[in-house]
Amino acid sequence: MNRREREEFSELEELLWRAEEAAPEQAETYDQYDPYNEFDDFEESEEFEYDEYDWVEFSEEPDLYEEEEYIEEFVPQPEPRRYHRPRQEEYPEMPKERYQPPRPKKKKARRRRGCGCGCLTWLLGLIIAAAVAMFVFIQPPISEESIGSRKPDTATILVCGTDADGMRTDTMMLLYLSGSEGRVGLLSLPRDSYTITASGSAAKLNSAYGRNGGGEEGMEVLMDYVQRIIGYRPDGYILMDFTLVPQIVDIMGGVEVDVPMDMEVEGTYLTPGFQRLSGQQVLAILRFRAGYATADLGRVEMQRTVLKACMQQWLTPTHIGGAVEALSLLESGSTSTLTTGNYLWMAKAMLLGMRNLESDTLPGVAEYRDGVSYYILNRSKIAALINESYNPYQVTIDESDLNIAN
Repeated sequence: MNRREREEFSELEELLWRAEEAAPEQAETYDQYDPYNEFDDFEESEEFEYDEYDWVEFSEEPDLYEEEEYIEEFVPQPEPRRYHRPRQEEYPEMPKERYQPPRPKKKKARRRRGCGCGCLTWLLGLIIAAAVAMFVFIQPPISEESIGSRKPDTATILVCGTDADGMRTDTMMLLYLSGSEGRVGLLSLPRDSYTITASGSAAKLNSAYGRNGGGEEGMEVLMDYVQRIIGYRPDGYILMDFTLVPQIVDIMGGVEVDVPMDMEVEGTYLTPGFQRLSGQQVLAILRFRAGYATADLGRVEMQRTVLKACMQQWLTPTHIGGAVEALSLLESGSTSTLTTGNYLWMAKAMLLGMRNLESDTLPGVAEYRDGVSYYILNRSKIAALINESYNPYQVTIDESDLNIAN
């Protein structure tokens, strides 16, 4: 007999023993009181018929009861016992090893939730990698034709916009960005600036692009002219078709500008006053030039005012979503030497320097020569202005370094 069978046999034996002890006591109790006998106090009468009732005869011994169901109601049955480990004093014949106390269960060590050393190391590595990637990827453009040591985190970009036929750069601005200084500068280059071509003939600055075939080749020639005027070569350029202006302005939700006078350009009408302009209205105000008292200089100043308003109103957290879309459109629809990392650096530098935004126009005077209106540049004043506000180098630019036609 195995261990389990011995345990079951012991329990059965104990149940039978308890039943035998309880049966005689129950029999005596039954004789004294029968809870089912409703006629203990009933007096016999002639009218009472005993045949109508079932009488059960039973002896003093419980095991002699004739009806099993009746016995089950009056003979107390032992309650079912839950299994328990028998004590040695109850069953001394059982093996002693059965009564060895169970070994206490070891509590499992609770795991501490959170980042361990490995997770922290991985996170730190990720942060370092991201910082290195940003340092390598988001960088200012740098010209290959350096004139000396540079100011840290500083660059200049020539921003141009073509006119309706796409062969003349009617808008030309030098954008100065310095993250180290926290400053942004806009220097307008008048379209009628007097220049001398390689063949020795007089020409306006805005014609350099179209005379040399346009595109990248035309922009490189224009960069040569600008280098002669300001004393160094800009670090990059952006040539934007004016047809992109309405799309970019509408993506950014328009721009608020103070319109100085009544304007009409190709069916678009503007009235004086501070107002929010749509993309088509901004294009009209950029092209308008007939009503300014200072002729082309008034137009240049208005273009700079609109660009400043765009930078101040759009470089905010509420315009981040539109700025990403506008930047993508500008990058895909423009001719430029800048990379995506350069554009991102420009956005960062503008955010840092918007509180210190300056704007100027190349010093000079309007003058007619051979019946043609030109803008004659002032060499000494230009050198002073460049060194003061638009020089990305630590080297001072001398007046003799400028190759300006007079």
